[in-house]
Amino acid sequence: MKIPKIKDPQKDLEKIVNAISDSVEVFRDQNGDPYVKIRSDSSVSIVYLNNSKNTDIQLRKLIYQKTKDFPNDMTTSNVNKYLQMFTIDEHCLMPLERRVCFKNNTVWYDLDGKSAVKINAKEVKVLNNFQNLGNNFNFIFPTTSKKQVLPNEEPEVELLEVVKELFNVDDENLLLFTVYLVSIFFAQINHPILVLTGEHGAAKSTAMRLIHNIIDPSVKDLTVLPERMDDLITVLSNNHFVAFDNISTVKNDISNVLCQAVTNGSLCKRKLFTDNEEVVINIRRVVALNGMALTVTQTDLIDRSLIINFKRITDEQRLTEAELNKRFNEWLPDILGSIFNLIKKALCLYPKVNLGSLPRMADFAKVGYCIAESMCEGMGEMFLESYSNNNLQAIESAAENSPVISAVLELMDKCDEWSGTAAELLTVLKTTIPDGYVGSDFPKSTQCLSKKLNIHNNDLLKLGIVVEKHRGKQRVITLRKEVNA
Repeated sequence: MKIPKIKDPQKDLEKIVNAISDSVEVFRDQNGDPYVKIRSDSSVSIVYLNNSKNTDIQLRKLIYQKTKDFPNDMTTSNVNKYLQMFTIDEHCLMPLERRVCFKNNTVWYDLDGKSAVKINAKEVKVLNNFQNLGNNFNFIFPTTSKKQVLPNEEPEVELLEVVKELFNVDDENLLLFTVYLVSIFFAQINHPILVLTGEHGAAKSTAMRLIHNIIDPSVKDLTVLPERMDDLITVLSNNHFVAFDNISTVKNDISNVLCQAVTNGSLCKRKLFTDNEEVVINIRRVVALNGMALTVTQTDLIDRSLIINFKRITDEQRLTEAELNKRFNEWLPDILGSIFNLIKKALCLYPKVNLGSLPRMADFAKVGYCIAESMCEGMGEMFLESYSNNNLQAIESAAENSPVISAVLELMDKCDEWSGTAAELLTVLKTTIPDGYVGSDFPKSTQCLSKKLNIHNNDLLKLGIVVEKHRGKQRVITLRKEVNA
């Protein structure tokens, strides 16, 4: 909203506020944080109204441009407080987006803080001076973000072929990986967490940098997974696509936050280290993890993961960093043009598609089907099959690291059905696994076993084992092979 002109006994504040009033609009974003939109003759900037050094610099610059006087600290602070006061107005809510936004069946992509690409079912169009077009949301372009190149309106390459050249993905996962790459621009859906695995020298980190440069070029390199929850939430809230590099394990509390972040969850953090006030942040982010020895074992994380294994690059195939960057930069306008054209076709197809059976990340599956079908008729079904197989392979991989799942599979390999109490099952499972394998992760009590079976119920079902619990004089657990497995 526009701020009103004032009459002030101090005169200094009156002079400054009245001088800048026509050049600023204040608003609060979807998380309640105060911002000011500053308009100049050539650009528009979005500034967070906190007490940071950057905020002071931006306000001092504006005040100096409008009054030709250099404001002192007190004056700048008073202007900041005056602007913040109006952001609590109920009409001041204005969502703030980072790089990508989806509104009214349209994908918006911020190129440089000034221009944006508008993509809907009818057109792909670059809009200049975007921030002044009166949309019902704002893009924020952080100082760490880099300008994106203009997309080629008529790309001369096939996206699948380019992805195969640039990324070390095998043919089995090529379509799945390419669809995921395009889907990152659909900000309105929940995305599976991309997990890149493979031995040393498989160019996993390089792949993540290339993805980052396609969706959100930045001066920042890949991010180390924070150990503190507040730090992790801050990183997630400030980026649309977040790539965490060189990970060996994912702790349970970190896994829970990542699962919430990719499914539009509400994350809480302390506002300041000096107070107990909590800030609730509602976000939906795209997350990627990379680690040579990374194994995803948490059930919720497995259900939300897309695990792509990279093979080692041979010496004959390997390029220098300069050669790879040169090739990538030459192809980038065509890559973006191809992606945006596929998005246009997918948006046209989406309302007409009705898939009967969908996995847990249902929106991603439907959007992915439309993207694949937009590449070539019939590829939609290939994508769904590849996605289903990928999830099953992830569960099988996790089973190798879960003593409970491994023991149940070993037991059911010898029979079609087993019934008994939890105590009897615990005894039997201990005899099915090799000596010394009953470690700290194996249940030591019937209560713990029952809890583990509840946690892994869906995983076992996908592996063809049905777990049923019957209540009577005795609580009986029945394991049986699924007929259609």
